[in-house]
Amino acid sequence: MACFIKTLGVKLRMSLDDFYINRIQQLKKGNMSEYESVLVDVFDQSISWQELKNADRKLQTRVMLKLDEVIKLKESPLDIKKLAYAIQHSRSGAGGCAMTEFECKLCGEVELWSNTATPGICRSCAVDMATNIAKYNYNIMKEC
Repeated sequence: MACFIKTLGVKLRMSLDDFYINRIQQLKKGNMSEYESVLVDVFDQSISWQELKNADRKLQTRVMLKLDEVIKLKESPLDIKKLAYAIQHSRSGAGGCAMTEFECKLCGEVELWSNTATPGICRSCAVDMATNIAKYNYNIMKEC
């Protein structure tokens, strides 16, 4: 027990800068292409490891969070486009076949729908919803 507390105390003394860099280093193992794309997203160019270590803590935090998000989406067994399609279609019922304009109940955007029974949710909101489901809901698959 004392060893655990001593180890915990050592970990608590680690600075936040070390935490962010260590976490990025753990995440990038086996995910180099995602790591490079996140660097380009955050810094508009690929930078060296030393430049990242010397970068501002806020930028390191952005890299860590973005990299974690990209890896979660990559490893998710769910297809975001198919899930978004399912979300939209599950909200529309049987209706006549006609192009119908509707307003999204979440963001207010106006879209066209190929059915008179509209879903009430636009494509971009359905994609956002599907992305959040894919990132944060790990236990929605049936167990065999």
